[in-house]
Amino acid sequence: MAQESHILQELTTCVDQVFLSKRELKDDSQHNVIVDFFHGLGPFGAILSAFRTDPNAAWMVTACDQPLSSAEHINLLISHRDPSKVATCYFNPDTEFPEPLITL
Repeated sequence: MAQESHILQELTTCVDQVFLSKRELKDDSQHNVIVDFFHGLGPFGAILSAFRTDPNAAWMVTACDQPLSSAEHINLLISHRDPSKVATCYFNPDTEFPEPLITL
């Protein structure tokens, strides 16, 4: 839960609304929750569920288990967003692939 709290704190300084992806809705959540419509797909199912909720939104997606993520990283990604492109993400030079778990 500490990592979830950390990323929630960082996100709330950068974006207007923050949503959590959950397998099921529980009464103990103090945050906006999007319940997974697609099961067995991991983070991809959560992203699909967000787009099902609002297909026109520019969703900022990040995993909660990235303790080094900060508002600085999130704001940098937002400031480099090109709305004419499908997505904006970091590129990992070690793997030579995009970093899908922090993407706009």
